[in-house]
Amino acid sequence: MGIEEIAADYPLSEERLRPRHEAWLAEAETEAEREYLRRIIQTPAEAMVGVFAELERRYGGATAFLRGGGLRDEDLALAAQRLAGRRLRRGRARRSQRAEPEDRRHDRQPEVDDPVGGHGGDRS
Repeated sequence: MGIEEIAADYPLSEERLRPRHEAWLAEAETEAEREYLRRIIQTPAEAMVGVFAELERRYGGATAFLRGGGLRDEDLALAAQRLAGRRLRRGRARRSQRAEPEDRRHDRQPEVDDPVGGHGGDRS
């Protein structure tokens, strides 16, 4: 799957996450917080193209970035299969070894003082 395909898919996230985003906006206590949230919940295709360009500039590409973070070739192959729409199969032993708690980070409202603003803010 190429960058163009990923970028074209990214705007769908905004629609699919709309109920969560509406809840965040309803919980915001100030107009400044609501404005911040409105800015970071946008998922334009251009933003994803920019992410890949920055990964290329800083690390030599997304694959190099992921390897630098400790991702193994096996994990990269599984991710590539998933992106290609293939069904993934992992061994039972591997699953039982990875008994990690469910990650609920995406259910939390982002911190207002986040300098990067999730995925839509300044890169300072």
